[in-house]
Amino acid sequence: MLRKVSGDIKDCLDRAAEARSRAEETIDPARKAELLRSELRWIRLARYFEFAESLDRFLLAPDAANEALWYHRIIEAHNSLTSAHEEYEEYSDRRTATLHRHGPYEVRLVELSRNLQARPEHLWLELFDHRYGCTIDSYSGGSLEGISAAAESLCSEARYLSLPVIAIIDDDPNILNGLDLLLSSYDYRPELFASAEDFLHAAATSEAACLVVDIQLGGMSGVELGRQLSESGFTVPIIFMTGSRDDVHRRQAMEVGCDAFLLKPFSSDRLIEAVGKAIGSKRN
Repeated sequence: MLRKVSGDIKDCLDRAAEARSRAEETIDPARKAELLRSELRWIRLARYFEFAESLDRFLLAPDAANEALWYHRIIEAHNSLTSAHEEYEEYSDRRTATLHRHGPYEVRLVELSRNLQARPEHLWLELFDHRYGCTIDSYSGGSLEGISAAAESLCSEARYLSLPVIAIIDDDPNILNGLDLLLSSYDYRPELFASAEDFLHAAATSEAACLVVDIQLGGMSGVELGRQLSESGFTVPIIFMTGSRDDVHRRQAMEVGCDAFLLKPFSSDRLIEAVGKAIGSKRN
């Protein structure tokens, strides 16, 4: 199989070189453009055979079975690139195919036509954020081994970034660390802040779906933070927590508007239940 694929690669590259040579000889612009498109198609087919050759070697590896999910996804994406319509090939230098998507985050296989000659750099993976229209991470490489190894990492990153963000605001580092571990174990993405002021500085760009705020902070209180956020139009659900049994704190929290009021120490289940309800109310 490998010997046949190697022959196919050589044949494709020879035909591409022939098309390039004929394009350089002709003075007819339309004919030149047609021959250059033919060259590109032969090179793309050669790269496809190289990828198939890489697959053969990959499947012979001892741990190939562990990568079955990823190489199937990668091959499907690569096949969709090589089977794109000719009109698309003519007018686009960049083609993409989705490998996986979590919310607004898409992991995709990318091909640059202008890099087809410079293998293996003609293929790479990118993690794309559709909310902001930008690439936030990428991996360059042409072998199935390299792309497969990177695919799992980028998909894990996409999954992590798509988790609901919970902002935890407390001036006790032990509380912050404990809630960080707890919420992470329930598939939330905690953001930790040691003061209300720290969160206010980050509020404009925060992706928080819910705030968990201690009322008795060292500087600005949690209640005052909630009041300022409300006045500025920040409508994220707030869960207040406190070690004080003073009813004044509960009344102030209710006046500001809170989705839950937790007295320390509270159980893990109580917090997880409150967070789930708060996020559910926001979505509804």
